[in-house]
Amino acid sequence: MSSKSKIYHLTLLTSVLAYMSNTFVGNIPYVVTDAPIQEFHFLPKFFIDTSVTILFFQHLGIFIGAIVFSTFVDKKGRLFILFLSVFIYSFATFLSGIVDNYYQFLVLKFIIGFGLAPELGIGIVLVSEIYSPKKRSLVVALIGAVGFMAVIALSFLVKVVSWRDLYIGVGLGGLLIMLLRFSTFESDLFLKIKKEKTKETSLKSILFNKKFLFLLLCVFPIYVLTAISTFTVFELSENYHLITERATLAKFFAGGIILGFVAMPLLSTFLKSRKVIIQICLISLLCLSIFLCLLSVLKPKELIYLEFFYFLITCFGFFGGYLFEFFIFALEQFGTNTRASSAMLLFSFGRTSVLVFSYFISKTNALVFKNYTYTLFVTEMIVFGMAFWAISNLKETYNRDLDFVD
Repeated sequence: MSSKSKIYHLTLLTSVLAYMSNTFVGNIPYVVTDAPIQEFHFLPKFFIDTSVTILFFQHLGIFIGAIVFSTFVDKKGRLFILFLSVFIYSFATFLSGIVDNYYQFLVLKFIIGFGLAPELGIGIVLVSEIYSPKKRSLVVALIGAVGFMAVIALSFLVKVVSWRDLYIGVGLGGLLIMLLRFSTFESDLFLKIKKEKTKETSLKSILFNKKFLFLLLCVFPIYVLTAISTFTVFELSENYHLITERATLAKFFAGGIILGFVAMPLLSTFLKSRKVIIQICLISLLCLSIFLCLLSVLKPKELIYLEFFYFLITCFGFFGGYLFEFFIFALEQFGTNTRASSAMLLFSFGRTSVLVFSYFISKTNALVFKNYTYTLFVTEMIVFGMAFWAISNLKETYNRDLDFVD
């Protein structure tokens, strides 16, 4: 193996470990809910509102972090921002395990979100720019699959490790990634535009770029599904008279996504198209949603069993596995001088939308439909309809050479 290949593989390892750490840190407040709140001396009747507040501060941090980092990520380089991101959220996670004050905990949640914002977008851009187009899908899928394994591992760890030990351990694990800093190197494409002093683009020009807005609409379906799997799928299972647990449903959804992360790159390689794969997944997800709605109308108690419901949740995850093929499709749309900031903003805005969608679904259900099945169906029809329209306005970019500027 050549020295250059070793550097590439170490850079890939860094991106994989960074996203795994990112997934651990980002999902802790979804899995570990009542224990820290109880230790901060809140009464049980305030647990739900307090959990939502904690998530709000983390998502607010992600949103603001994306805005701040996007202003200089294409100036300072991919590696610098990657390791800065890992350091910020890992150190804040470590501190979260030792604080004894609720308001300190909230501040740290904001800082964690701020640090989480740039990491995944930067990691995907970095490995996409250093590996050949033929390997692009596979290396990005590896990042996604290993990252989502952290969700499954977290659901097991929370049962055997205290919440403080979990925060401290995950924080220290993230900080250990910093040891790889001197074994990785910057993308040659970035070094090239830095040397040539390519004209810089503004945040405003990215946010109001038609391509960016179309791509944002395309990524929303996976996050509305994430919101459903995290916040409302348990209520949906109750609507079908099924007895299950949130953690179990999350495992099946995450398992489906991991399978999707593996399958989608293989399918896109076979079809020589990412756009077609995204469209197939969107259609499949919409059909699954319609099917669930029909079951609800046709006496679900007689037609649906717990195992079949788990299978449907796994299918939702599987077709939601288009996420990382989508991110490659997205970064292939942008030149080297805007690629990192655009990818970061897309992922961070998508991630933040989880809380927005969960709030919208909850309020719409309470005020309008009063039935989770109908609420989810209408929400998904709107989100998926906009995504179909948006993807039709974007060009195929399969294995495009990334050596260009906007």
